[in-house]
Amino acid sequence: MVFNGVLGRLDPYTLNPQVNDYRAFHIADAWDLCDAWAGAAKGEWERPAIAGIYRDLEEDFLRLRNVDMCGNDSFYPYRRPGYASAGWYPVRTDAHRKLWCMDLDLRSYAGPQIHDEEYEQWIGAALTPEAWSATHDKLTGLCLAKGAGFWYYDMLAYFQDEAIMRGIRETKTVADRLAARRSKRFQPDVAVVIKGHARDWHSVYHNVVTGHIGEWGFNYLQGMMLGTSGVPFDVVYLSDVLGQPSLQNYKVYVFMQLPYLSSAEREAIDNKLKRGGRTLVWLHDTGYLSEHGKDPALMSDLIGIQVQTEERFERLTPLLTGDDHRYTRGALPFQGGAETMYAGHRLLGNDTGTAPPQPFWIDDPSADPFCRYREDGRVAMATKAHDNWTSVYLAPANCLGPGLLNNIAREAGAFVCGPPGQVVAMGGNFVSIHGMRGGRYSLSLPPGTRRVVDAHTGAVLHEGSGECELTIEAQRTYWLLLE
Repeated sequence: MVFNGVLGRLDPYTLNPQVNDYRAFHIADAWDLCDAWAGAAKGEWERPAIAGIYRDLEEDFLRLRNVDMCGNDSFYPYRRPGYASAGWYPVRTDAHRKLWCMDLDLRSYAGPQIHDEEYEQWIGAALTPEAWSATHDKLTGLCLAKGAGFWYYDMLAYFQDEAIMRGIRETKTVADRLAARRSKRFQPDVAVVIKGHARDWHSVYHNVVTGHIGEWGFNYLQGMMLGTSGVPFDVVYLSDVLGQPSLQNYKVYVFMQLPYLSSAEREAIDNKLKRGGRTLVWLHDTGYLSEHGKDPALMSDLIGIQVQTEERFERLTPLLTGDDHRYTRGALPFQGGAETMYAGHRLLGNDTGTAPPQPFWIDDPSADPFCRYREDGRVAMATKAHDNWTSVYLAPANCLGPGLLNNIAREAGAFVCGPPGQVVAMGGNFVSIHGMRGGRYSLSLPPGTRRVVDAHTGAVLHEGSGECELTIEAQRTYWLLLE
């Protein structure tokens, strides 16, 4: 497809130092200003104090001295029952003694109905007590499982209802119970690796790779695919992975579209992660840029698979090659989160409010392909075994589907809590499941589990280890205590 207008005159990535420096400055200096205000306030407060800020999580937050927590709200429409994690997923900040929180400005049937049906759908309003419970438990359950915080913000008396207040009281009871019996932290076998300022290198700031908010290397559609994979995972910053030995023992690392990697970062990845039989999954543009410029050869050296690209915008359709590959069994053929997002934001003809990605593809006869682009037949995904690690490269943007991740994790020997399809958030002693579809679900239990208890009713659902068989109803949320 030929893109006219502004996109036709731009390269997808920019190494213009004025642009890159400004983008880094307008994020980093905003955090520094907030930190100065927090420090001034704490200095005048004659008792211990905690400072928080309402803002998307960014890596600069971790270096601050005075701001202790930050938080933002989840994406409104996807809060509704039957959707995944609403574009919000906790990132590990515990090593920095920082807390990331979700803002629960939930709208409900209790507040003034002053909007039309379309707006209520957009704002994710829960119009029945059952819908509010499913929405609220889905979002707070994710926080409880992953060690994040949450606060309630009542916009217009949306919580003024006995059923809603009872649900909040029950949540506080469960949270207190978990805090009192918190065991050793459950660390999954899969790490999703992100990096601050990942979007600074895109010439078009609003694009289908990073999305419209935040600085991560993936948008909310990719986040929801991860959340429905049935694979427990941590989201961690690359700087923490490379700097903390305790974060260098995951079995699978997913590099979530990190276009700029320095020579020092590449060397550290080579020395610390490419060993021990690990599987390293690289998405889209990871390693394309460095202090030496744009270089697919350096990218290929990092990934361990030969990659090619062209500096242009292009919409392509990645299709898995069938169920005959170990990574594709049972996975949906189409793996195109970026294309889905582009189509959703398309306005008129070839013009759109967001930019499509730059095309990357695999040109390596020694690699094992399992996905091709429909338009040109080029290899879109492939894997390659090295001496003591395995490389998996996924060239399209935001293309790691739930079934694909589930298969990759299983093949790598990682713990998987069940088949893909449901929204499962697992902690050391707590599991939240939001039903995306009805039916039976076999939940694999972490080692050491002796009993599964319904967190709301206290009913014992399972005794012993192994798998807990559950009956899931679509658009409902279930909380389980692992004992």
